[in-house]
Amino acid sequence: MRKKKKGIFTKLMISFFIFTILAIGIFVGSLVAVSVGIGGNSTPGINVYGIPDQNGKIGSLQGVSRIGGWIEKLDADYQVVDSWGDKQTQNRSYTKKEFSELLAASGGSTMDYIGYMTYRLEQGQDFYYVTILPRTAVKTDITIILNGISTWNVVFGVLFFGLFLLLCIVMSYYLSSTIRKPLSSLSEGMERVRLGEEGVRLLFPAKAEFADIKDTFNMMMERLEGEKAAKIQNEQKKNRLLLDLSHDIKTPMATIKSYANALEADLVPESDKRNVYKTIDAKANRVSRLMEDMFMMLKLNSTEYALHIVRTDISEFLRQICVEYYEEIEEKGFEFAIDIPDKQVEAEIDPKLLERVITNLLHNAVKYNKTGGGIGVSLKSSTALEREEIKTENNSQAKAIVFHERNVGGYIVIEVTDDGEEISSDIQTRLFDAFSRGDQARKTDGGTGLGLSIAKTIVEKHGGQLSYCRRKETNCFVICLKGASER
Repeated sequence: MRKKKKGIFTKLMISFFIFTILAIGIFVGSLVAVSVGIGGNSTPGINVYGIPDQNGKIGSLQGVSRIGGWIEKLDADYQVVDSWGDKQTQNRSYTKKEFSELLAASGGSTMDYIGYMTYRLEQGQDFYYVTILPRTAVKTDITIILNGISTWNVVFGVLFFGLFLLLCIVMSYYLSSTIRKPLSSLSEGMERVRLGEEGVRLLFPAKAEFADIKDTFNMMMERLEGEKAAKIQNEQKKNRLLLDLSHDIKTPMATIKSYANALEADLVPESDKRNVYKTIDAKANRVSRLMEDMFMMLKLNSTEYALHIVRTDISEFLRQICVEYYEEIEEKGFEFAIDIPDKQVEAEIDPKLLERVITNLLHNAVKYNKTGGGIGVSLKSSTALEREEIKTENNSQAKAIVFHERNVGGYIVIEVTDDGEEISSDIQTRLFDAFSRGDQARKTDGGTGLGLSIAKTIVEKHGGQLSYCRRKETNCFVICLKGASER
């Protein structure tokens, strides 16, 4: 069983998902690159509110000291309790107004420094940790950052959209190659077929949809090649049929012409003329039968030929045929075994044509049974959907019954048997071909060689199957037909 392949839709979904992830990666990467660039050209960021931790412990003062700042610890009365860094003022305390001006970020403040306050409660007392920075340093840093951001916006845009465009080109080429390659292989294969090349097969790896197209193309090519081979075979059969027909007509016609010439020249003794006339009549009848059978075979092979279907009780139908042949078979010294059920077994058939099949099989059984003493006709029916196989004595699978019909009526099986010598294997392979006979040599024995071929065609016209097998020292001709659906 072929492993189920991913379709184009799945392929596109996965590709677009990967595309989205890569696009986000490009955006983030570009943003990081710009951030690094901005950070390298301006004052490093200082977390002025996070230097004192929750317990009042002072962290690194490197950034604050580098721009001339320090940290003071004030109590609730704005008295300086402690300081860290290089304190640039002499203030040991602040009035409320001074403290407010220190914390003010507006340009209206007269102080040279700006403070950033963090409140802490320690042992039930209120303390204020104030990070104090020169206002000039803060203004310069903000200007540098704003100017940097303005410049790096352009850098970010160029970097992001450049990488995004490259990603679009790569993904488009990847998806294009996924679709273009199988289409190119398919187009190439069709061109090879157009130029008359035989045995063309598509073998490229592909996703589900293209794999289906590839498999359909290969199956189509196999079918076309099979039809071409069948056409050649039919043409050969047709040529062989014409040759055989000309041979079978030529022989009796030559006899008729020879006897007619002898009679015209008065070369036939009066005592032999009666036999000569009988021979001419027999040869003429043979040619007539041959032409009738040929005409029947051509009619049956025509797509326009329609059967005259009648719902028929096959049990009664077979009994009537057996009654007509019973006396003739008994006179030939054969025991006639009839196994037909008493119940009705109905099928939709053309009675006239199917009677021709049964009588042909019985005629052959009488004619070619040289070593046995029995001939039989049997009828079986089945409403179960099953496969029946006939086995030969050496347990090899026989060539006969393999017939399925998914309908209420099931199928019926008619067998015509004889216990004569087995038909040789080389004859079996062409038993139902036109002009094939059960004896080894072609001889003028009254038969046309078209009987079994016509019989098989008639059964197949009924949607059934006619086959031969050897079973239990018996030659079995088996007719399988679809049973009539119950009303």
